[in-house]
Order: sequence, then structure tokens, then C-alpha cells
Amino acid sequence: FLRAGTASTLALAFGGLALPRRAAAASFGPLIPDPAGVLDLPEGFSYRVLEKSGDAMSDGYRVPGLPDGMACFAGPSGTLILMRNHELSVGDLGHSPYHEGQSPPPEAYDPSGVGGVTRIVLDANTFERVSSNLVLIGSSRNCCGGPSPWGWLSCEETVEINGNGAYRHGYVFACSTAAASVCVPHRIVGYGRCRHEAVAVDPSNYYAYLTEDRGDSSFYRFVPDAMSEPFVGRLQALAIVGQ
Repeated sequence: FLRAGTASTLALAFGGLALPRRAAAASFGPLIPDPAGVLDLPEGFSYRVLEKSGDAMSDGYRVPGLPDGMACFAGPSGTLILMRNHELSVGDLGHSPYHEGQSPPPEAYDPSGVGGVTRIVLDANTFERVSSNLVLIGSSRNCCGGPSPWGWLSCEETVEINGNGAYRHGYVFACSTAAASVCVPHRIVGYGRCRHEAVAVDPSNYYAYLTEDRGDSSFYRFVPDAMSEPFVGRLQALAIVGQ
């Protein structure tokens, strides 16, 4: 099934799937209860847990908790690269990537933040894990995002207010799929500062379409001045004529 489908079928978030639920999987037949309580599948299907929260990654950090938005990319030398968000709030140390006594790296966007992005490299033939590492750390509530011509775009879903009345983050970050270690964050200021949810990029002109997770949210479009400078341009909000 994985080979016949797309690599993105690997990007399943397992958080919350142990909740009781019953459904039919289209023409594949009814779902068979999983004895392990992780993921019910039709007859003939199987799953593999690549990593669990708290597992050791290749770079000396732990797998953070609360995985959320993900995307799978073709990697070099017969590999697949899975980029995954972790929707952790500032101070959520119980799910952080740090071992006890481990300090945030100098590349952390905000030393108090533990949200971010991790990367898993898989063998494209066997789906065995080759390596895994932290890419972005120090952000907050990295919810969804989207694939792009520049790699994974990770969206912060927060407009928390800190002591001086300013926003605490609320940005979109560009994360390279080639990042084999934690990197200095690439913050995309042009995409605005809000409770970002997802982003989709039109590869023909690099227009970015962005959603926001709040009751009075807007639907945004970022129009770059030139494709050679994809993050410099104008941010727009959808308006309805007459309203």
C-alpha cells in the first residue's frame, strides 16, 4: 500500500489514535481492532512505529512530544525525509527534546521555547530509520504548515502575550530537508504574525496561501515582489465586496 501510494502516507500522526472509534475504510473493508490500541486497519494492512516520544534521536536529543503537521520528501541516495512539527507551548518541559540537565542549543530561537521541528531519514526501500535529528527549536505551538519549494514550512499557532504586551512568536519558519542538525531559524516575517495554521505555496509564482486558527480568522495570501525574492512582498487578507 505504501509503495503503491505516495510517500506522504508515512506522515501519520499517531497522537490520539488510541481513542475508541469505528469506521469503514472505503473499499478496503472494515477496520480490525488493533490489539496494541494504536491504529485500527483493514485486513492485510500493517503499520510501523518509527519513533516514540522520549526516544533517543541520532543527534543526542530526545524525540519531542505532541507531533502534529508533517510532510514526506524525496531524499538523496534512496532515502525519504519526514519533517514533523511538535505543538509544544513555552515551558512544556515534560515533552521537550532535552534530556535532564541538557541546555538549549545556541541556535534556539527562544531558549524558553520547546516547540519545533524534527527530521527522520528513512530507507526508501525498507522504511527503516537511518537517522533523526532536531531541525528547529525554541518556537511555540508548531501546529501545521506545508511543503514548499524550500522544504518544510512550520507554522506557529500562537499569539500569546508576554509581560510587556508584545506577541510571543506567531511566525512561519522555513526548514530545510537537508538539515542534519539543529539550525539557526529562518523566520519568514513577510508571512505575518498571527495564530498560523497551514500554508500552501503555488510553485508557478510562489504565491503563499495561509490559514489562521481562531474564531475571527482571516484567509491570507502573500504575493512576492519577484520569484527570486520569495519572502519579500505584500501580505493580503481576503475581503468580500460589500461586506
